[in-house]
Amino acid sequence: MPFLKKKNFAASSLSAGIDDDDTSLTVVTGDGIKFPSSGTFVCVVWGAEYDSPDLDSAAEIVYVTARSTDSFTISRAQESTTAIAWASGDKIAHVVTAGTFDDLDAIVDLSAASTDYSLDIGQSAKIDFASQTSVALHVATSASGVYRIFYLGDHTNTTYTASSTYLRPNNTTYSGEFIYYEMGKEVSFSEGGGSSSPDSYRAGEHDAIQIGYQQLISGEWVVITKTEAKSLSGTHRRKASGTAGVFTWHQTLWEDTDTAWSSLGTVVFPFNHSGTFIVERIA
Repeated sequence: MPFLKKKNFAASSLSAGIDDDDTSLTVVTGDGIKFPSSGTFVCVVWGAEYDSPDLDSAAEIVYVTARSTDSFTISRAQESTTAIAWASGDKIAHVVTAGTFDDLDAIVDLSAASTDYSLDIGQSAKIDFASQTSVALHVATSASGVYRIFYLGDHTNTTYTASSTYLRPNNTTYSGEFIYYEMGKEVSFSEGGGSSSPDSYRAGEHDAIQIGYQQLISGEWVVITKTEAKSLSGTHRRKASGTAGVFTWHQTLWEDTDTAWSSLGTVVFPFNHSGTFIVERIA
């Protein structure tokens, strides 16, 4: 089920009766605006003779999948209720149900998405992909939002092209707009222990946000999309050779303080990668 939309104090009555197999209903003229304007939301329908739905044993839960003014497209008999015929004047209200709470725990799967999805605060999305050089995250971002991105890649690949992985905000590039700084440590692993090279430092200006180099194994980043203070910071692990790993902390500031960061963007790899991104909105 898509993440459910909410709106307080949304209630009305049916302006016309519906049969038990109808997939649309109409509320009293002018009352549609009380309900969410888009997305999927939950309603309960019950008899006009009852003050509240808990008193009507025949009350029906429906999922509204679209609203056009006062007309609702509905999916009937949800959450173990039964579809029956309802009469003009019977009541309808936008409510919280057990299914609503189940939805709060769900991670939205955007792996096959073709348009951007707006996450609510506390909501997460996942993007699974295989053998791709670019992955659109399809997350619409708020002008004052904070997001966390997690990445876990397939570390069996033995390609180590000396090129970077970039996040392109708004699915495009911006010439020299991103100020990048990193600090890294290379660790060579062997049975019974390991060794590390001295810290390395690097800075520069880029056309997109660098989030990795060579083979990206894993990463965690915090993204601030506030228009006048846009940035990404975090850590990632990459493979530099068959026996070495490099752990890097880095931060990128987006110099432009006017352009809105409205789409989280597209990740572009230097060669085919497979893995999963998790995006969580935290503010």
